[in-house]
Amino acid sequence: MPSASLRLDDPRVSEAHALVSLRAGRLLMIGLANELRVGRQRVQRVQLTPGQRVGLTDDLWLQVLEVVLPSSSLAIQGLGVRPIVLDVDVGTFLGDPPRLEPGFDPRGEAHLWASGEGWSVRRRGEVIPLVAGTEFDVVGSRVRVIEVPPIDVGGTHRSLVAQDDLRLVIRFTSVHILRAGRPTVKLAGVTARILTELVRFASPVPWDWVAREVWGALDRDLLRTRWDRNLRTVRRKLLENGLREDLVFADGRGNVELVLGPADEVVDDG
Repeated sequence: MPSASLRLDDPRVSEAHALVSLRAGRLLMIGLANELRVGRQRVQRVQLTPGQRVGLTDDLWLQVLEVVLPSSSLAIQGLGVRPIVLDVDVGTFLGDPPRLEPGFDPRGEAHLWASGEGWSVRRRGEVIPLVAGTEFDVVGSRVRVIEVPPIDVGGTHRSLVAQDDLRLVIRFTSVHILRAGRPTVKLAGVTARILTELVRFASPVPWDWVAREVWGALDRDLLRTRWDRNLRTVRRKLLENGLREDLVFADGRGNVELVLGPADEVVDDG
């Protein structure tokens, strides 16, 4: 499209083929028309790093020359002790207790979302652009938009260098985890489904996105109950098999991801 920041004159490229978006301190490319290619894998989204090659089709590739991240992030102050960094596409303000949940919940008092121009909140039919210093009342609290340092998400990855290298073979309803000189770990059922969906999202993602892929369009409260119970089961099984509990990492802001080390490998055989 004429409005695209990067236009590729090629018959295999759709008018809106992919989107580059800043999420949780990472620059992601998200496939809109088709899945993207990273090596031999097909993924829906990928974190961009310098030197990386991303395929838009089987034989049309882009190379990342540089990644420049903003010097600060916006956050909501006033819904607890710590500011809530805005790092998801859509959020809902809910009460009892007052909180900001990722995703769109029609029961919410207000909703915020990100666009190419920045952040906005809709409250009682009014749309308010969000910039540093914006204040508004929501769920019984007076909140303020502030700037905070960029989110540091690299530490979880750097800490994995000394761990065993993993090879995950994903087969939708089963996952095999291989390590040199150790027995293969075989996981099945809901545990395997959760790991499979995290592999295919390939980035930090709101928990309910994963849960709905596993259980479908259930009531959100029931979905949350199932998610919490089964996430505990996933971590227990990882520990029982001598694997890292933080292989499945929740950031405390409603996002979850599969955290792989630099030499870990994923084979999607599903």
